[in-house]
Amino acid sequence: MKRIFLVFLILLNIIVFSDIRMETNAQQAADMNLLVESGDAYVVYKDGSSVYFVKGTSDFLTWSTPYRIALFSSVGEPDIVKNGNNIYVFFTGKKDANDPNKRIYYSVSSNNGMSFSAPVVFFPGDAEKSTYDCSEVKIKADSSGIGVVFIASTTGNPIFSNVYFASGTYAGITSLTDLLSSSGSIENITNSFTSAYDSLISSLSLDITTNGDYNVCFEREYNQILNCYYWNESMSGSDAAAITNTQQDITGKIFNSLPFMKASGSDINVLFQDITSGVNKIAYVKSSDAGTTWNYSIVQGPINGNINYPQLIEVGSELYAFWVEDVSGTLYPKYKKYSLTTWDANVYNLSTEFSPYGAKYFDFADGTDRAYYVYAGENNSERHAYFSFSSLSTSGGSTSGLPTVVSKYPSPDSTNVDLGAGVRVEFSTSMNTSTFTSTNIQLNVKNTGASVPATITATTSNVVILNPSSNFNSNTEYRVSVSGCLDSNGNQVVPTTWDFSTGAQDSSSTGSITKAISYPNPFRGGVFKFNYSFTRPAQSVKIKVYDMRGKLVTTIRPIDITGTSSEAIWDLFDKHGNSISNGIYIYKIIADFGNETTEKEGKIIIAR
Repeated sequence: MKRIFLVFLILLNIIVFSDIRMETNAQQAADMNLLVESGDAYVVYKDGSSVYFVKGTSDFLTWSTPYRIALFSSVGEPDIVKNGNNIYVFFTGKKDANDPNKRIYYSVSSNNGMSFSAPVVFFPGDAEKSTYDCSEVKIKADSSGIGVVFIASTTGNPIFSNVYFASGTYAGITSLTDLLSSSGSIENITNSFTSAYDSLISSLSLDITTNGDYNVCFEREYNQILNCYYWNESMSGSDAAAITNTQQDITGKIFNSLPFMKASGSDINVLFQDITSGVNKIAYVKSSDAGTTWNYSIVQGPINGNINYPQLIEVGSELYAFWVEDVSGTLYPKYKKYSLTTWDANVYNLSTEFSPYGAKYFDFADGTDRAYYVYAGENNSERHAYFSFSSLSTSGGSTSGLPTVVSKYPSPDSTNVDLGAGVRVEFSTSMNTSTFTSTNIQLNVKNTGASVPATITATTSNVVILNPSSNFNSNTEYRVSVSGCLDSNGNQVVPTTWDFSTGAQDSSSTGSITKAISYPNPFRGGVFKFNYSFTRPAQSVKIKVYDMRGKLVTTIRPIDITGTSSEAIWDLFDKHGNSISNGIYIYKIIADFGNETTEKEGKIIIAR
């Protein structure tokens, strides 16, 4: 059987994962931390000297208005846990100019993130606020309570840097405050270091094993030697001396940093940067006996450039390493899979909405079939917060069968969009077009949430057009949301949303075809093409070909475009799949601009 085929030569910016901008007000979003629990996502991030919280629901497509937890003179990276009905956010900061040093603060929400308490000091109290300068805090929670680990350095000369730990069942603000007044409730877990002064401690990582132990990793620089350390909750009292440079114990004298720890059952996994002899590598150690013995392996290396954001992620029962390579200021997010006892040979790029230099400050959350992640996407002078998820499969970023949105018109964050335009969505695969509904594909005025009435038309099995019932309003921002659409196999699309805005255009502006060319003409062999351009983007295009008697030979449709020009190939078969004979043919390019339809006619000579 002969096949009719049409090849579209449309330049697309193919996005594997359709990332969702979570906020509306960020100018320099940074230092984000993510928590996913019971189908909701909770994110904290800082923007300048403010700490913000935002929550995603309904398959992570709908995000709350950012809630500003704190506006201080300065803040550090915030962290978040949920314990029972309460959400806790911890961060370092200087509340005002009267604070000589950064302290640890926390804020609590008892209504699932709708509001938070005013920030409260966790450490140090007013009597000691001039003695300590806090630089980092991490928190973790399970059914038994919350663990808090933080770094505090003494002021003056010499400087003593130590890691402190506290844990407890915190039912609310009152009992959490009571923790501070309990003698010995905050433990210095690095007091066994014989020479703690003039050392720099950073890169805290905290997790909980199935036996309920809190486990801590951190890096410490002393006398220009930088190494990673491990501690667990059983190392208390006389056992505190058990704190050892575990990585050095198993690999010899090395120079390493940026540890990230993940507890998986009773196993403890640590990913870190190994820069022995000045050669960058991503390294990994694993302990199945509470840190007594460790198995060491190289994940990737040598690597040109610096390494940022090393993390370990679990998708179901599979373990992945993630890191960002900084090569001459360009950031490349990478990941690799751990199979049984070794790391796969291939390394893959994590796709984002942004080019490599525009994505930073990553944080991940595990999932049963995907890893969720957030990052700061940089566009011109602004850096906004984005959410996405990935199966982290070894196909270089596929979603393991999940359909995605691969093309959007109007394009995300575009401005001055024509008032007579429509919305075009293209999916990565054939879809169940009956799921192209106003519930699953929504067009709204962004600032009010008002729905924009529109006719939804599937032009192919993977392309849908929304034609608004009336022209867009001028100087208005709109939002397109896609979720719930199913592909032909019943898989739900990766949720996505994007914004665009109109300018102060004249809604009566018309669209027209400025060029319509067929070539080679006369056609004697090779590839036959149509090429055309418009004054503004069309919502849909079709090409009708007639013989000299006016009989329709074929209709090439649809050709839906995202710009003002495109090109298509015709295989020279008629609508019945038969090869056409030599002769003269007439073609019409018909473009629909939403408020009008325009045609342009031409002649074809076939002389093979």
